[in-house]
Amino acid sequence: MFMPQQPKLTPEQKAFLRQRTKATVSNFFVVVLALRAGVKDYVPGPGEYDVPSEDVGRHKRYGFFGQPNRFGADGSGQYEQFCQAIANETGADNSTTSLSTVSTASSIKTEDARSRKQIMDMANQFEKHRVVMQKEIEALQLKGRKLETNLQAATTEKTNLQATLLTKDQELADMRQKNAGLQKTVARHDKTVEKSPKFIQLTKKLEQMENELESTKADTVLAREQISRETKEHETIVAEKDRLIADLRVQANQQATKIADLSAQLESSQEHAKRIQEENKEAVDAVQLELQTATTELSATKTELREKTEAGGLMVDQIDQLQTEVGHLRMRETELSNEIQQMEAKHRQEIEACDVERAKMEQDTTQLNQQLQHCLQTVESLTTQVSTTQNESAQHLHTLHQKEMYLERNQKVSCRIQAQFETYRSYINHVIQELRDQLRKQCRQRDAELGKVLSELHEAKKFINQQAQNIEGLKSELHWMGKWNKYLWQLAQSIHQDATDHWSFFHPSEAEQETRFKPCTTHTSLMSNPPSRLINVGSRPSSTPPDILKNDSGFGLSYDSKRL
Repeated sequence: MFMPQQPKLTPEQKAFLRQRTKATVSNFFVVVLALRAGVKDYVPGPGEYDVPSEDVGRHKRYGFFGQPNRFGADGSGQYEQFCQAIANETGADNSTTSLSTVSTASSIKTEDARSRKQIMDMANQFEKHRVVMQKEIEALQLKGRKLETNLQAATTEKTNLQATLLTKDQELADMRQKNAGLQKTVARHDKTVEKSPKFIQLTKKLEQMENELESTKADTVLAREQISRETKEHETIVAEKDRLIADLRVQANQQATKIADLSAQLESSQEHAKRIQEENKEAVDAVQLELQTATTELSATKTELREKTEAGGLMVDQIDQLQTEVGHLRMRETELSNEIQQMEAKHRQEIEACDVERAKMEQDTTQLNQQLQHCLQTVESLTTQVSTTQNESAQHLHTLHQKEMYLERNQKVSCRIQAQFETYRSYINHVIQELRDQLRKQCRQRDAELGKVLSELHEAKKFINQQAQNIEGLKSELHWMGKWNKYLWQLAQSIHQDATDHWSFFHPSEAEQETRFKPCTTHTSLMSNPPSRLINVGSRPSSTPPDILKNDSGFGLSYDSKRL
C-alpha cells in the first residue's frame, strides 16, 4: 500500500502559519480579557452611582431619613409600616405614596440598564467574534469536505491506477509470454524449414543444377573454343580461296587483254584482208570464206565460253565483256567489209602474208582455247570447293547453333530454378523479417505503453503525494481550528456562566422582581434565557420554544429583547 508522506512546509507557509496563529491568539486573548474585564472586574466611573440633583419630590423628604442608623435590625418592617401609615393618612394615589420606592427603583433601573448595556455590548462583541469564527469554521469544514472528496477521488484514482497497473503488468507479462512463444515458433519454423524434405530437395536440385550449369558452362567454353578454331580455319580456307579467285580473275583479265590484243590483231588482219580483197576479189572471197570459218569457230568458242561461264557463274562479267567486244567486232566487221570492198585491189599482194599470219592466229586461238578450258576447269573446281566449304561451314554453324540453343535452354532452366529458389528464399526471408518486425513493433508498442503507464503512474504518485501533503496540512489546520473552536466554546461557556452569575447577582428572584418592579418586567436581557437554551457552536438544538427567535450566534432572543 502507498503511504502518504508528511507534508514539507515551505518557509513562506511556515511564516504565514506563524503570523496567523499569533493573530488568532492575540485576538482571543483580547476578547477574553475584554469579556472578563467587562463581567467581573468592572470599575464604575466617578459620580456614576450619585443620586440626580433634580429630584422632583425633594420637599416631601422627612428629616429623619438622612439620619444614620435610623432603623434597627427590623427596620425594614417598621419602614413598611410607616409607609403604609403615611399612605392611609394622606389618602393620596399610588404614585404619590411611593416616592421613596421610586427613588430606589430609579437607581436600580439605572444599574440594571447599565448592566444590561454592558451585557449587550459583550454579547455583540461575542456575537461578532462568534460569527467570524463560525464563518471560518464553515470555510474550514468546506475545505475539509473538499479535501475529503479530493482524498476519496485520489484514493479511487489510486485504486484505479493500481488496477490499471496490474492489468498493464498482466498484459506485459502476456505480451512477453507471446513474444517468447513467437520467438520459439520462429525458431521452430526455421528449424522445420531447414529440416523440411522440400527444402532439402530444393537445395539438392539447386546443387545439381549448379553442377550441371558449371558442366554446361565448361562444355560451352570448349564448344566455343572449338567453334572459334573451326571458324578461324574456315576463315583461312576462305581467304586462300579468295586469293585463288583473285589470282584467277587476274589471269582472266590477262586472257581478256590477250583476247583484246588478238581481236585487235584480227581487226588489223581483217583490214589488211579487205585491202587485199579490194586488190583481188578472188583473194577476198577466199579470205571471206576463211573469215566465215574463223567467225564460226569464234562463235563456237564463244558458245563454249558462254556455257562454261554460265556453268562457272564467276566469269559472267568476262563473257559479257567478250559479247560486247564481239558486237564491236561485228560492227567493225561490217565496216571492214565495206573497206575490203573498197580496198580489194590494194591488198591482193598481202594475201600470202595474211595466210601466214592466219596460220599463226589459228595456233594462237587454239592455245587460247586450251587456256580457257583450263581456267574453266580451275573455276569449276574452285566453285565445288567453295560449295563444299560453305556446306561444311553451314553444318558447323548448325551444330554450333544447336549447341547454343541447348546451352540457352539449360541456362534458362537453371535461371528459372535459381529464380524460383531466390523467390522462395526471399519469401522465407521476407516472412521471417515481417515476423521479426511485427514482434519488434509489438514489443516497442508494449514498451511504449508500459513507459507511458509508468510515467502516468509516476505522475499519479506525485499527484497523490501532493494531495496527501495538502490533506495533511489541512488536517493539521483542522486540528488546530478544532482546538481553537473548543477553546472558543469553553470561552463562550465561561462567558455564559459569568453572564448567568451576573444576572443572578442582579436578579435574585424573578417573583420578587415582579412584585417590586413591575415596569422592569417588560424588558428582558439578552442573556435572560437559562443556560440550557444556549446552543453549541457548530450544533443545533433539538427543539426551540415558539416565543424565542434564533440569531446567527446561536443564542435565543425574545421579542422584548429584540425591541431593545
